Amino acid sequence: MKKGLFVLTMLFLAINSYGQVGMDVYKIGDQKYEKGDFIGAIKDYTIAIEMENPIYKVALRSYYTSRGLAKQMVKDYRGAIDDFTVAISFDPKDSDHLYNARGGSKSVLKNYPDAILDFSKAIEMNPKEGRYYLGRGLARVGNNERDLGCRDFSRAGELGYESAYDLIKDWCN
Repeated sequence: MKKGLFVLTMLFLAINSYGQVGMDVYKIGDQKYEKGDFIGAIKDYTIAIEMENPIYKVALRSYYTSRGLAKQMVKDYRGAIDDFTVAISFDPKDSDHLYNARGGSKSVLKNYPDAILDFSKAIEMNPKEGRYYLGRGLARVGNNERDLGCRDFSRAGELGYESAYDLIKDWCN
């Protein structure tokens, strides 16, 4: 009995320290990201993902999100889309910012129909966030849906995004 309790205690300690090691590497990646070393950050986030215990979904979601953002910074938009997709899978109901980020990467790749779907999902989840309308408006303009894009720019402006009015001048008049 004592031996079984000892083994369980050691297993518990090993699992807990394993997750903390992933977090430590993740924090180093964050420091590199803040300094503009996006390649170094991606490497650290990847190590953190590989080290993390799969039961720590909140941590993994953060790691994939951060790695996706870093990949956007180095123009690896397909890799960013993959990471945002994994991050969304951990908590789809609280992912408006991730749908927005993924939509942005899809727009850069000129996959406008899928980008519009992602921005629309972000808007559905948080209709008071103007940048989501701005992103969808740009994707709609890219998809030859200028009238709908202009409506989105207008809504973004109403929600406080002043830059939307410059887009209206450029695309809608």
